[in-house]
Amino acid sequence: MFESEGTEGHKIHIQLKDLNDNHVLLNMIGEVSKPVVMPFAVDKYGEYKITIVKDDAADKFTHLAIHSTDSQADAINSEVTDIDPDNIPEEEDGILVEIPQDQGQQYDDFARTLMEKGPDYTTYTANGDLQIAFKMMDIDVTDCDYILIKFAEPVNRGWNVAFWTGTGSVELPAESTEFRFDLEPSMIQSGKLPQICLLTLWGASKPLVAKVAGVYKHSTIDDWGKIDEIKASQPQATPTYYTIYGQPLSHPTKGITIIRHPDGTVKKLLIKP
Repeated sequence: MFESEGTEGHKIHIQLKDLNDNHVLLNMIGEVSKPVVMPFAVDKYGEYKITIVKDDAADKFTHLAIHSTDSQADAINSEVTDIDPDNIPEEEDGILVEIPQDQGQQYDDFARTLMEKGPDYTTYTANGDLQIAFKMMDIDVTDCDYILIKFAEPVNRGWNVAFWTGTGSVELPAESTEFRFDLEPSMIQSGKLPQICLLTLWGASKPLVAKVAGVYKHSTIDDWGKIDEIKASQPQATPTYYTIYGQPLSHPTKGITIIRHPDGTVKKLLIKP
């Protein structure tokens, strides 16, 4: 059992392993700032290894103890996990910035498919063998390393993503719920990705339906969490302004605006009148 103090919602992972046969006796996650009981059973004496992993180094134990009981206790504020604490991947830096879904026709007159926006996803429906489902233009990918498309439900076989302007399409594996496409310098022009298209291949069943939960660019800048407040009339050094979707602005607008200073510092600003 343990008690701890720190950020509510954080977890502490504890694993107990029998070194005689490498058997895991306990592999559970407990909640920070709550009394935690993690029951386990030992049927013999032996040598054991305990591994503790915290969400945040600032979280700390106020009490940690192992007690022997005649009958196994009930778990309190803890749950069994299949995560191996010795192989937890490092948390990825940066954040996902949503790209508004748009059927812009700046550079072409291709027919667009039916687009219906919902609260959780946008539905695209096509009746032909090869039709563009959605197309977005001039996406600012400054400080970004990949594009991520998330689907509200697994996609059927036959969907392809094309990051056009000199690049071919890439087939999405059937039953995919998301697709990541790593950006390459050859795809980017003056800091922008000229086009993203989601399209279908020949011979797919009709009607063709894609439910797109979101399209995102991954920004390698990870200092976007803090929101500062300034007055709209307050002078600023020569920063670059963006909407919360990452679109560049010529000047700050009222509301939440992303600001990137010449030294690379990036913040969210709540600009008041």
